[in-house]
Amino acid sequence: MRRSQMICGLVISFSLMLATGCAITFTMSPAQSSVYTTEDASVSFTLTNNGATAINNALVTLGVPIDLGGNRTFNAPSLSAGASFSKTVKIVTLDNTPLMNYSITGTVSYGGQVIDYPPVYLNVVQFPVSLSYKFLKDSMSAGSENTLVVMLKNNGTDSLTNLNININYPGGFITNSSKNLYLPQMAPNLELRQELMFIAPADANGDYHIGISADFSSNGVTHTIETFAKVYVSGSASLNWLETLLTIIIVILIGLILLGRAR
Repeated sequence: MRRSQMICGLVISFSLMLATGCAITFTMSPAQSSVYTTEDASVSFTLTNNGATAINNALVTLGVPIDLGGNRTFNAPSLSAGASFSKTVKIVTLDNTPLMNYSITGTVSYGGQVIDYPPVYLNVVQFPVSLSYKFLKDSMSAGSENTLVVMLKNNGTDSLTNLNININYPGGFITNSSKNLYLPQMAPNLELRQELMFIAPADANGDYHIGISADFSSNGVTHTIETFAKVYVSGSASLNWLETLLTIIIVILIGLILLGRAR
């Protein structure tokens, strides 16, 4: 009798171990192993209930470094036996994000348990292309000509392929230069300098922005960099109808005053 009770107790204990120790699986993976600064990355995870009963109030925490936005926490819905909960987390990098290999951890809390899982890694590396510009003339007037100088450099250690440069002028601007440039390949440390002539419209006045973008392929992935060249165009002075009317009225009043004094 005592032997059978002992065997029964061992069976129950083993069943509880299976139910609590193997009730869930958690997987986590980044969409890519490295990312350029200023570009977005993502990490996906899946929580699966492998047990025979539902799991309630499970909490998933991704330990994301503060430079990548900080920790993310998710409350999983009630998971029935065999059900899964998945999420993709967006990670944003900036041009001043420190360059390093970041560790992202995963923790699952439920039923009084806290389970830590092995980390995944995301390497943040310097964006390989620098894009800059300047104008040959610091100032310009409506209807006049100026030249935009675009400078593009490959600062990386790998060659870039399928390089496209696009220039988007504001409406009314005139240019005889090509708005699209293409390079099949750009070697490391190579710098491209291109001068683009344009003419401002005759009625232009104020600040205008010329869009400059470049997209290229690196390791089979397409990347884009973009900037806006700001140019001020001084227009000819013109009076609107109200200013014109006020000017006429003032001239008439001055004339009446002068006529009155003459008498």
